[in-house]
Amino acid sequence: MIRNIRFLFYLIICLLFLCSLLLLTAVANPRYDPGLEWQVLESPHFSIYFFKLQDNEQNNEDSSCNNEQLAQIVADIAEETYRQVNAQLGSPNKHHHLQKIAIIMEDFSDYALGFASSFPHRVIRLSLTAPTAKSFDMKFRSWLKMVITHEYTHLAHFEMTAGPTTALRALFGQILTPNALQPIWSIEGLAVYNETKFTTGGRGIDARYDMYLRMAALEDQFNTLDQINGYYLTSWPDGTAPYIYGQSLIHFIAQKYGADKVIAMSEIFCEYPYLGFNYAVKKATCLNLEELYQNWKDSLKEKYKLREQKILSQKNLTSSQQLTKYHYWVDYPRWLSTPTLTPDGDKIAVRVSTPHSYPFIQIIDPLSSSLPLTPRSIKNEVLIKRTYGRNSSFSFSADGSKIIYGKLGDYEQFYKYYDLYLFDLKKEKETRLSEGLRTRDPCWSPDPNNPQIVAVINQSGTNNLALINLHSSNSSIKENQPAYKPITKEDI
Repeated sequence: MIRNIRFLFYLIICLLFLCSLLLLTAVANPRYDPGLEWQVLESPHFSIYFFKLQDNEQNNEDSSCNNEQLAQIVADIAEETYRQVNAQLGSPNKHHHLQKIAIIMEDFSDYALGFASSFPHRVIRLSLTAPTAKSFDMKFRSWLKMVITHEYTHLAHFEMTAGPTTALRALFGQILTPNALQPIWSIEGLAVYNETKFTTGGRGIDARYDMYLRMAALEDQFNTLDQINGYYLTSWPDGTAPYIYGQSLIHFIAQKYGADKVIAMSEIFCEYPYLGFNYAVKKATCLNLEELYQNWKDSLKEKYKLREQKILSQKNLTSSQQLTKYHYWVDYPRWLSTPTLTPDGDKIAVRVSTPHSYPFIQIIDPLSSSLPLTPRSIKNEVLIKRTYGRNSSFSFSADGSKIIYGKLGDYEQFYKYYDLYLFDLKKEKETRLSEGLRTRDPCWSPDPNNPQIVAVINQSGTNNLALINLHSSNSSIKENQPAYKPITKEDI
């Protein structure tokens, strides 16, 4: 009787998960430019889909490789990753797949990301935007290797079945992915753990991830298990919580209890998903989830407390002053000492992103009595509002009268690119300088007589530095006309 109830309960879970997957598929379904000419490159276990470059792009001698060559690189990396991850999680050969795993090479956005889906087909969507230091703050040989390892780990993880779920998988097919019911921190934590284990980089050795956890430990501000089980947080550390906490928890389990326990949790859970993840953790580590989480927190507190004491024991430490208290992203500080912009003394410009406002550029007076600045002080301190996109810096002109920055926006309906914008501080007016050039992180020449900037241009998975000429408009043009002409490819 009890066995029948459990089986019925498990079928209900499967049906609910089916509904959620169908909804997710509908929401995440990408829109591609219908004018693109797609091609496919086959490898033993993967089909790499890439689009043919336009003639003017394909003949660009400055491009290190075209999309077809890049597709071959992706195929080689994917096959290597296939062997490594399957040796770790177990061979997927017990599931007969009529189709290879599809990898779609997308170059439609200046966001660095990947996406994996096991239903209705096994697909990895790979954005060809190379990550910035804001994405991966560590040395690595190949960012493609990290992203492919991360995303394929998801697919291999979801392939795992055992006992009754193997029989159900044979009956229902790809829809049955028991490990997809694990907590998000466990799913993402394993993927980040593998991107670190099988590559020379990975966020498991990211200095910023270490910093985030260090401050959480020293200030005793850890998120709860419920908070790290989703991408929905609107407080720090927002949707990155499952990655930051998950990778550290998985690494802790591997170090303290053995790497085999990390895999054992998924092996147990995929066989008995209806018993819950806590059952799998306890079966593998002899601790329930709350006890494991507390042990992890205690180990971090001890580790970082010792590190703090070592630093504080040093002599001649420089004291610091907190300038902002937004509890979110405050990036790209710039020291300003131009008479035009800061007649009352030196100031600092920063770029701020919070979940409660559009990204903006702000000037801070380090001698102000109202420091540290809080969200309530935003209204009186904002210099430029709505600088969309988090991964681009800004630069002031030599005389301090203008700011140039990258802003993320829609381009020709199917694309989302960074382009350059100029803001005249005297006129308080914004001018768009480029369209579809995929430029960000501009830096103005320090010579006021040199109308050039250096900026980063994204193309086919590479970040390239470009020297760009800024052309002033004719002085006879009316006052309401832009101060600079639009940038074209000929200016680069």
